[in-house]
Amino acid sequence: MQTLIKLTLITTLTALLANNPAVADHVVANHSSHHAISHHTTANHAISHTAKQLNTQGFRQYKQGNHVQALRLFRRAVKADENYALAQYNLACTTAIALDRCLVGDFEETQDDDELWQFISYNNTFSALKKSIQLDPKRLQRSKTDPDLADIRKSYRYYHEILGYDNHNNQQLTTILQNVDWQSTGMRLYHTEPYARMIFLKNGQVQIRIAHLIDGEVPKNSLPWYHTYQNGRYKIANGVVTLEIEGQQIKGRIDDEGTLIFDDKQEVLPTNRYRFSRPECFSA
Repeated sequence: MQTLIKLTLITTLTALLANNPAVADHVVANHSSHHAISHHTTANHAISHTAKQLNTQGFRQYKQGNHVQALRLFRRAVKADENYALAQYNLACTTAIALDRCLVGDFEETQDDDELWQFISYNNTFSALKKSIQLDPKRLQRSKTDPDLADIRKSYRYYHEILGYDNHNNQQLTTILQNVDWQSTGMRLYHTEPYARMIFLKNGQVQIRIAHLIDGEVPKNSLPWYHTYQNGRYKIANGVVTLEIEGQQIKGRIDDEGTLIFDDKQEVLPTNRYRFSRPECFSA
């Protein structure tokens, strides 16, 4: 009798999964919950069947590494139901993957799709991420560790717009400084390497890495530049960052656009403006 009940349950579950791809992915999700895209929303919202199907198809493409097709499907899912939190979150993650792969020249398959090419941007990534959190607040905690959003967490916008951090809170400002990828604005070497990068270490030290072009042969690591370093210390108080470098104290603040600007009258620093910056990968 117990064997018969078990067989009946298995047959019923098999039929359910076959007829409902969204349920199938939910079961798969429970075995791969380490990844953000595998989670389903718990927000109180009647999600359209079409949006669920498109999201499920997108998730399957994502798991197979077909990120371009996954991105197309997640966009369609959001268009079918803009209040579907999971689809919005998946869209943010996949767009972030596209941006990250763009940095190493590995997303050229989108170039034959002008609309998709133009969609891939930090603005659209943040828009989808904020929408998903608005619909399902639990997405906020997930965004703090999701590997797909690793590069997004190097931007000032993540701490300001997503986490709501205040520059005048010393602890929050410290977190911002230590996690954002502070690059000199403007000049780049070979399109990718910033002229200077400022790194705030947890031990109170600050390091400025300055890139220099190499004349003649490309070095063994195949990069056409080398680095020199400035080292010093930093302190934080009331929204002001004070650097102590080469016997000088240099004060700076983060402006409304997320640029860290220093009052460097003695021109000790290689440049006085730093912000999260990436080369333009996609046409506007």
